[in-house]
Amino acid sequence: ILVHFRGSDLQNYFTKILEDTMKATIKPQYVDHIPRAIKGKVEEVLRSKDDRSEAEGRDIFDWATSLAELKHLLDRDIRVLSGGELQRFAIAAVSVQVSDVYMFDEPSSYLDVKQRLTAAHMIREILQTKDGDRRYVLVVEHDLAVLDYLSDYVCVLYGAPGAYGVVTMPFSVLQAI
Repeated sequence: ILVHFRGSDLQNYFTKILEDTMKATIKPQYVDHIPRAIKGKVEEVLRSKDDRSEAEGRDIFDWATSLAELKHLLDRDIRVLSGGELQRFAIAAVSVQVSDVYMFDEPSSYLDVKQRLTAAHMIREILQTKDGDRRYVLVVEHDLAVLDYLSDYVCVLYGAPGAYGVVTMPFSVLQAI
């Protein structure tokens, strides 16, 4: 694989994976399972995960809770959050962490139109920092409007569950959609 991708960005990516020096942070698809896995209040959990604030020298916690509209929920227990609140919490929880690879699985589910665009903007901002050029963001999304706003490149996946799957080479957003 390294020889095949020699000279490309993928060579660096696969080298880091091989050396086991990459940290990946994942926002799960099924946010309704989060209360079973994580206990506590919204603020406690987000602050415990926030290591970007120190690394970047700015208040990432405040940025994430403001943009994700979580300020009024900080003292709430995670078990009582609605689907949309859990989705915004999960996006914020991933966004406040220092990572090499950020993965967001269906970040727009449970969100209204405005919140979908805000979430997409938040995800894009992960790359707009001094370390952004060394980060990868992968998003699985079915909402074409969000995908159009969010993406630089798109790979289309198709197939049959449990049988086969095909992943295309990266397309421009216009071509893929």
